[in-house]
Amino acid sequence: RDFPKGTDFNLIDEKQLLKLEHKLNNKPRKIIGYKTPKEVLEPELKNVA
Repeated sequence: RDFPKGTDFNLIDEKQLLKLEHKLNNKPRKIIGYKTPKEVLEPELKNVA
């Protein structure tokens, strides 16, 4: 992982957190048919709005 267990995220700068967020949201996942979380979430958000 990018940060060890127990990391205080209040001490991590926003740029690093945004980089990690992008990495996690754009990583294909087997459980959702090798789509990325972003690909799955965006259409759902459009249905809600």
